[in-house]
Amino acid sequence: MGDLLEWLGPHSAGSRSLHSRRTSAHGLGRQTLTAPNPGRATPVTNHPQARTPNRLSAGENAAVVGPAGLGKTALAAKALLAVVGHTPQTLAASPFPGGVVFLDLYTFHGEAQPAWGALANTLAGPDFMPDSPAKNRATEACRGRRILVVIEGGEEADGAGKRAGINELLSVLSPQNRRLLLTRQITQTVPAETVKLEHALQPADAARLLDSLTQGRVMADVRDRVLALLEGHPLALTWAGNLLARGDESPQQLAGDWEHESLPSLSHPMQAQHTLKWLFDRSVRGLDDPARKALEAAGLLARAPFPLAAIDAALGGSDGGNEKGARDALRSLVQRGLLRLADVPDQWEFTHVLGYRFARKESGSDAVIRERLGAWLHGHLAKALAPDAAAEGPLVLSGALEHLGALLRADDDQRLWRPLAKRALYEIADRLEDLGRLGQVMLALDAVAGWMERFPANKAAQPEWLHENTVLKIDQADVLLEQGDLKGALGAYRESEAVIRRLAEADPSNAARQRDLSFSLTRMAQFHEQQGKRSEALDFAEQSLAIDERLAALDPTNVTWQRDVEITRAMVARLRG
Repeated sequence: MGDLLEWLGPHSAGSRSLHSRRTSAHGLGRQTLTAPNPGRATPVTNHPQARTPNRLSAGENAAVVGPAGLGKTALAAKALLAVVGHTPQTLAASPFPGGVVFLDLYTFHGEAQPAWGALANTLAGPDFMPDSPAKNRATEACRGRRILVVIEGGEEADGAGKRAGINELLSVLSPQNRRLLLTRQITQTVPAETVKLEHALQPADAARLLDSLTQGRVMADVRDRVLALLEGHPLALTWAGNLLARGDESPQQLAGDWEHESLPSLSHPMQAQHTLKWLFDRSVRGLDDPARKALEAAGLLARAPFPLAAIDAALGGSDGGNEKGARDALRSLVQRGLLRLADVPDQWEFTHVLGYRFARKESGSDAVIRERLGAWLHGHLAKALAPDAAAEGPLVLSGALEHLGALLRADDDQRLWRPLAKRALYEIADRLEDLGRLGQVMLALDAVAGWMERFPANKAAQPEWLHENTVLKIDQADVLLEQGDLKGALGAYRESEAVIRRLAEADPSNAARQRDLSFSLTRMAQFHEQQGKRSEALDFAEQSLAIDERLAALDPTNVTWQRDVEITRAMVARLRG
């Protein structure tokens, strides 16, 4: 351990949380790195690069590569504490006086846009360059700052599907910025900057950790069998130690069942997660019903700090009506090493990304818990968006919007339209747009888009949902246009217009469908007019006017339809003039 710390930065005995001195949104910054304690072990290795001059204390880039659960985050935290210290004064005297910020790619599933948006919000605030694309905002927010960006979960940025490649993701950093990359993929790192965690704790260190967790309750012969199975793996030691410490699991039975299962070795580079999942399942087997529901609820939210009120709601409480039960359930999960208190008062978070992944159910989750969380989250967002909301509202919103996306992704049977998704599309997004927070508008819209993408094909093809999807596409196009992404905006406008036209042509007597088409054509006209393409704009405007005039003729007393005609005629006249 000492060699690794010297490679990253000079050794320090400090073990408190590392606070990057900045305001933050979760996913970047709010989840602070925490140095090891008896419940969070750090591996030991004799990698030869560990003896090279330290990098962080010299203000250089660094990377730590290793399998899941070997303590990359804990190692980085302890080294960073040594480099930046605990106070604003020691931070100012460090190589990173602008601060240390934490970018959690697990939270963003490796997608660049939300990660860049969070980076910009953390460094410069939600109101910084609100009309610009996320990449531009992040680039300008990072420009010239002497900061260190700690990237956890680098392997998420593998370029597959919607995920960015690591180089694309980091392209927003400026030459003055430095990075500390934590990843499982050696191909993402530069050899000269990289240290590998290839080994777990030394036997003596592993034994001390297990003894500290179990308080010496495990008999020597069984203890040796358990230690042999755990192979010094820090995360496994933590879960197993907390499991045995409670006294409701027989050490002999645990060791015997583990041996009988013939589980893959924890040192296996590809199969270790299977064994960790078995140990996780063993750890939660004895949970009572409230704790089990609390764990499922936490897994349905984002890997971000969540408040007590969320668990209270999931357990059926109302306005704190079951707060004691929620606290007791959370305490049980903390005792098992699955959750911990976050740095935000009365909020909790998972201790490790694998615990979160094992707890999360993207299909087959308890529908009642989902619906309760949906109702709670809508109220939480509405409160944060109220005119009299506290000054930290934008930061509360960032975490809440991450929870919105995660909860909707897990709504596999689409129960959350009325309590949450519809309100996100029509109320929350509109309120955020009124406040000028376009980046957060897109987060809300993307959450709804991800929810709709899970529709079965036959449901997605229903006219009702085709209509709602076009509303979503137009809203996304409006934001992209305001942010200057003309290509993206035009593509979204065209996609929505094609669907709306198909719906209108299939039901020509449906006035609502005809008016939707007119509105979409007007949007296309406005877009082309802004780009100086008057001929194309006039064509769309004239198509829109023809529809409006037909509708107005059907009902001369309809004030709305008459006003539509006046507005569209004025546009046509302007474009002809």
